[in-house]
Amino acid sequence: MVKCAECGYLGVRHPHTYELVTPDERQRETGIPTGIFTVGDKTTILGDMPICAVGACDLRKECEQTRKVASELGKVPCEVTHKDRECSQFTDLIPGLTPKEHIEMNLLQEQRIWQQTNQAANDRRQQSDSARNFRVNFLLVLVSIAAAIASWWVALHPGIVVVQSTPAATAPAIPFRAHAAPSGRL
Repeated sequence: MVKCAECGYLGVRHPHTYELVTPDERQRETGIPTGIFTVGDKTTILGDMPICAVGACDLRKECEQTRKVASELGKVPCEVTHKDRECSQFTDLIPGLTPKEHIEMNLLQEQRIWQQTNQAANDRRQQSDSARNFRVNFLLVLVSIAAAIASWWVALHPGIVVVQSTPAATAPAIPFRAHAAPSGRL
């Protein structure tokens, strides 16, 4: 079980820029917003509503449901962000990083893992190709050696002629001696 207050994806909106910023340590612990800004005639509290940067859970909806029961400032976000929950998107908070930077860091980590996995697969494929190429090359060397030996043997035995078949003939090439058979035997 994890708590949103300990997650790096927990953020609050800045009232002027609407940028998702990291709540400070006090706000994470108590849920009480630390900055109050006046925009025109309207006073806005920085980060009065927690937001999950990856949308793993709808903290705004949970706060609105809880707010109907609680009235104390800060109590609602604190209850919601400190509630134990199952979350597959949880990432440890690294102080000083914004929720966006946590997302980018995790994306880079996933990319590194993907690259390492693909590199390992490529290495296995290259080893397999290398072994196959070795076998093919070895076979070609054996065929070349056999052809060289046959060529050498034919050169040492000039009396033997190899007859090649024509495309119409179905019989394989048959070696025969160029001299006539002995007259006594037929």
